[in-house]
Amino acid sequence: WADLSDDATVKQQMLDQSIEEYNMAVQLSPNAAHLWNEKGNAHLARREDDQAEAAYQHSLALDPLFEQTYLLLADFYDRRQEYQKVVDLLESGIEAMGQNPRFNPTAQMYSFLGVAYARLGNLPKAIEANLKVLELQPTNIVAMRNLALLYRDNGEPAKALEVLDRAFTLLGPEQANDIRQLRQLAAQIYQDQEDTAKVIEQYEAIRQVLPDDLETLRMLSNLYNTVQDDRKVVEVAQQLMVLEPNNYQHPLNIAQALQRVGQVDNARQFAEQARTLAPAEQQPAIEEFIAGLDTSE
Repeated sequence: WADLSDDATVKQQMLDQSIEEYNMAVQLSPNAAHLWNEKGNAHLARREDDQAEAAYQHSLALDPLFEQTYLLLADFYDRRQEYQKVVDLLESGIEAMGQNPRFNPTAQMYSFLGVAYARLGNLPKAIEANLKVLELQPTNIVAMRNLALLYRDNGEPAKALEVLDRAFTLLGPEQANDIRQLRQLAAQIYQDQEDTAKVIEQYEAIRQVLPDDLETLRMLSNLYNTVQDDRKVVEVAQQLMVLEPNNYQHPLNIAQALQRVGQVDNARQFAEQARTLAPAEQQPAIEEFIAGLDTSE
């Protein structure tokens, strides 16, 4: 109930009452690990970190195979940036569960472990943990993204791209934001490899599911200008003109592309439009471009 109140005084009163009730509950059921975890959560809400940690640790001592306790403590140490404690805690829990035929370490435990190892700079161990996540949850897109980032940072771009390709096969158009995020990551890796064609391929894939995404269209505009694919420059710039009708750069890009393919009259029309839209400091350069069109006829 404390979480539902915006009044600080009422919230504190409810938290105080919560602690009193949990103190009574653990006296009546001292071996109930879940009650100690709930008591720890209440202390944490009151910013009593030492007492919260003590409650979680007591729960762990009562039941060293209770996943919830490992996750609560891992989150507690992660918030305090005590990443080695997260590693030590989860490694011990994974080992204990692995030795018991009735329990298995969970994907969430391995996920927390991977994050902690990554923050400690131990990329091979972080990769190993995320591979375990995928072993348990083969369609976990977040784990695939994490793994791709880790492989990239560990100097293994081919493996990163392999993981991303696997993710792409699982994503449908309704997951457009995930597609954008992962395709952008793939584009960064291909950019590092100076493979412009593959970079373009990634942004075109984003365009398929997010056709009006300005960031993607601007990136494609720059890329097509770089490789001087004039047909695509015009196509993308026309789409951008619809979305940003007051941006002079888009008609100017069309004018420059049309000039390159010898369509001088059409180029002049778009250049004039660009000059009308451009701020005063940009107009002299556009006028010079228009003058150049006149002399090229």
